[in-house]
Amino acid sequence: MAGERDGGAVHRIQVAAPAGVVYAVLADAAQLPLYFAPSIHVERLDFDGGRERLRMWFLVGGRLQSWTSWRCLDPVERRIEVRPEAPGSPLESMRGVVSIRDRGPHASELELRYGFGAREGAPAGGLWPGRLADLNIRLQLTQLKRFAERWSRLDDLVLSCEDSIRIEGPAELAYDFLYRAGDWPGHVAHISGAHVSEEAPGIQRLTLRTPAGDGVHTSESVRICFPHAGRIVHKQTTPSPLLTAHTGEWSLTEDERGATLTSRQTVVLCEEDIPAVLGDGASLADARRQVRAALGRDCRALLTLAGRHAAGRRPHAGAPDPSCPSRPPRPLENASSRPPVRDSAPPGAGIVTPARPAYGRPLQPAGGHGRCRVPPGTDTVRPSAPPPPAAPAAFRTPPGGPPFSGPARTPLHIRSGKRTPGAQGH
Repeated sequence: MAGERDGGAVHRIQVAAPAGVVYAVLADAAQLPLYFAPSIHVERLDFDGGRERLRMWFLVGGRLQSWTSWRCLDPVERRIEVRPEAPGSPLESMRGVVSIRDRGPHASELELRYGFGAREGAPAGGLWPGRLADLNIRLQLTQLKRFAERWSRLDDLVLSCEDSIRIEGPAELAYDFLYRAGDWPGHVAHISGAHVSEEAPGIQRLTLRTPAGDGVHTSESVRICFPHAGRIVHKQTTPSPLLTAHTGEWSLTEDERGATLTSRQTVVLCEEDIPAVLGDGASLADARRQVRAALGRDCRALLTLAGRHAAGRRPHAGAPDPSCPSRPPRPLENASSRPPVRDSAPPGAGIVTPARPAYGRPLQPAGGHGRCRVPPGTDTVRPSAPPPPAAPAAFRTPPGGPPFSGPARTPLHIRSGKRTPGAQGH
């Protein structure tokens, strides 16, 4: 293309796993954060049976960046084409094609052809975004290889769990408790310290300190908050002992009788840590039981406290208008967790962040950046890994395309103390 400087690369890796398994892992975009450390969250925005549009949040140079990409999936040829959307980027065009070929019953070759063009007039070294992308691709392929080569044990290594409670009170107050994680110490027994920082509205860095057998364990997480949809998604960037990855989501779902608060978590167990943490005689099954019990215990404690927070602050006659700026601050507040009074992020340098309401104001109908949700009516369809051998259950899917990352959610909208439809974890 005239006015562009071209660049690109071809990478090939040998993977000790069947080609169908490798394709199934790659095609399920929502699982990318489980094996690629810089990936925080992936949402499917559109899907027409063969093409999908994804919004992806990645840590790039320690800073959270977001962009959208199109993928064309061909489960028969085991081929995935990727076309990121990058308006205004120094990279005017970017294309990637991933092909997976059989190299034996339990072996395959993954080939990635990656090309880009940088527009003329870009700063000196204008191809550096492509070089950075190339380094990220190399890292992703290495981590994919390590993950896929455990294909015969992935059903045991990947653990998903869900816990939920009914909310007897305004749903936005339960969300408020989860959002202000910096106030959890002193209210949550298993948390001795917490610090929240926001690099952009709705994008939180959370550091938690919890008692451990050998002292205090410190974990760090990135949280992406979608108040209009009643969701907080999170990923630990420093996983707890026994884990190599930990992702999750808090979600509020309203119905005619009230609301349900749900926590969903997915972890990948670290086999190498089992002897050191649980003892030489411990098995992978022992680790699964221990981790599931700990996840459920800590999660239910937060669910219960969020429910109590909502039930204890019901709207009542004569209460001040919650949208009034002079309303007194709520309890459980500190400077590290208080949102600024603004409704959405100002345009940023490549950062896409969810909007959120001003502090102390009711949640408004979803719109703008806050609508990172699957369109209603979208079917859950996934591509299958050609048998034999079958892909692990976590990635075994019917033909048609990979799954979206979650069902569409009804936004929260509170008016006059009534719940009506409008336009986590850590």
